[in-house]
Amino acid sequence: MLKQFNHFLFSTKVWLTSVITTPFFFIFLNPMNKEFGNFNHTIEDLLLVILFGGMFSIPNWFLLIIASWQMNKNGKNIQQIKNTLTIISIGLTLILFFLLIFSIGFPVKWWTSLCYAFTISVGIQFYHLNQYDFQV
Repeated sequence: MLKQFNHFLFSTKVWLTSVITTPFFFIFLNPMNKEFGNFNHTIEDLLLVILFGGMFSIPNWFLLIIASWQMNKNGKNIQQIKNTLTIISIGLTLILFFLLIFSIGFPVKWWTSLCYAFTISVGIQFYHLNQYDFQV
């Protein structure tokens, strides 16, 4: 019997959690946000950050699915997979922001990559990577 993991569902939960929760760090916890009192403007900013964060991180989501699937094929246990995925995800996030900032000049601060890397890491450790058996 082979072990199978829910790598697609797991990766999707981690990705969506990061895409949706990280903008709250920018909008509500950013001490530089001078328009915090303007709630309508904050909602618009929040939706824009979620939209752009989701669009730009789709390649990282696919790579997270592929990485978890490959590690499953290599017979690693769940904690090894989670630890390796954390390292891979942090690396992918930093590379994505490096490309956004330095290649195309997207106006984003470097520290935003750390917020995304943090929420991805927490998501990977928080969500269960369920294992089930199947026969070939």
